[in-house]
Amino acid sequence: MREQMEMLRKLVEDSRRTEETRTPAGQAGKEGEAKLVKLSEQDDIEAYLTTFERVMRAYEIKEERWAVKLAPYLTGKAQLAYAAMRAEDTGSYRCLKDAILRRYDISEETYRRRFHIEKLAVKRITRYSVIA
Repeated sequence: MREQMEMLRKLVEDSRRTEETRTPAGQAGKEGEAKLVKLSEQDDIEAYLTTFERVMRAYEIKEERWAVKLAPYLTGKAQLAYAAMRAEDTGSYRCLKDAILRRYDISEETYRRRFHIEKLAVKRITRYSVIA
């Protein structure tokens, strides 16, 4: 009986250790493993959010938990956007992301302008290469 209990205890410990050491490469991770960095004033907010989303996916953290995971790492304008949200919306990552992007004045129109500028730049490059 003592041997069986010892084997069971060892099996449970091994199971816990295996679960805690899994890597994000296609395996389930634990939320505590995802290392996040606080947003700084120098960070590009779009790149920061994209990186955050990729880390959450890599560690297979459910999207319902993303807003809670992100909130403590927000600073400056992003933190103000979070603070200004309705309490019932603060658990939604999509609502949080939208609020942050609005605070940074990033909208669909921003993306349209960027696309138009890129399109013009490509036309200019093409025109100059044809002339040369």
